[in-house]
Amino acid sequence: MSSIKTKHNLPLKGKKCLVTGANGFVGSHLCECLVDSGAEVHAFIRKSSNTKSIKHLPLKYSFGELRDQNSLAAAVEGMDYIFHTGGLTKAKNKQDFFDINHGGTFKLVNAVLGRNPGLRKLIYISSQAAVGPGNSPEPVDENFPPNPVTTYGCSKLEGEREVKLFSERIPSVILRPPAVYGPRDTEVFSFFEIASRGIKPFFTGGDRYVSMVYVKDLVDGIIAAAAADNTNSKTYFLTDGKVYHWNEMINSLLASFGKKGWKVIIPTGMFVFFGAVSESFFRILNKTPMLTREKARELTCKYWACSSQRAMSDFGYSPEVDFREGARLTAKWYKDNGWL
Repeated sequence: MSSIKTKHNLPLKGKKCLVTGANGFVGSHLCECLVDSGAEVHAFIRKSSNTKSIKHLPLKYSFGELRDQNSLAAAVEGMDYIFHTGGLTKAKNKQDFFDINHGGTFKLVNAVLGRNPGLRKLIYISSQAAVGPGNSPEPVDENFPPNPVTTYGCSKLEGEREVKLFSERIPSVILRPPAVYGPRDTEVFSFFEIASRGIKPFFTGGDRYVSMVYVKDLVDGIIAAAAADNTNSKTYFLTDGKVYHWNEMINSLLASFGKKGWKVIIPTGMFVFFGAVSESFFRILNKTPMLTREKARELTCKYWACSSQRAMSDFGYSPEVDFREGARLTAKWYKDNGWL
């Protein structure tokens, strides 16, 4: 077993690292961690991107986008490691997911083949959504057959397949985090917002189980997987090592605000209907909806549990923040920064 813990040593010190989607939630935290590890960090972002989350870092910028093969080719040249965190989690239409999450990964891989055949490793940040939910509370592992339930998940799975297709020519590793949360997150933020008002939402239809990962643990795991010499051509889930019952997760959110809360029962069918209404409304406005029918169905699936045991065994992945502590830290950041 190769045991690597980024906060105890500097496995990528002096290495040139490209981060796609560097200004995003995971990308910005990854850039911070890479800088702390002594790497030379290059941020691949659009010229119009909001850089508030990374402007304090000593980064070098490569401007372009995942649809543009030429800008990708220029960005990948001379890099030692490429961390592909860029992509869409929300889109105005289904085709956009495939254009970016699948097509963008295809173009990135081809840029590496053409301009950087000596790359040390490509790290593709996929998602548990690429696999879809399990069949029971028992956490699934990397051998579980993928069956994504959303267009987003399908597009991320297609991105995985592009990486695997060239794994003999490009050293690579695929990482699948579950729900990621922490400072600066806007996706799980809505659950914190609901909890801050003392609301305990419960969907009808039975118990639900989820895996989570705090963003700092995730980026430590990403860097460790990149630096390890036994992760090539492999796929890993990265979680905090636990599986949470929905009730436990909601209580941790409420505790982070010092509240007990009052229970609100949400009929699953009504929630999916609300997702459809939201989707239609935002389509009329030509804007990206926060909630869609697919997202509503995804949120109400019962078993979003996965295991990171393989990552722990192969490269010493060792998450330190469980959801109760992570919720406290995240809620504090939201409050301190005026989000709540």
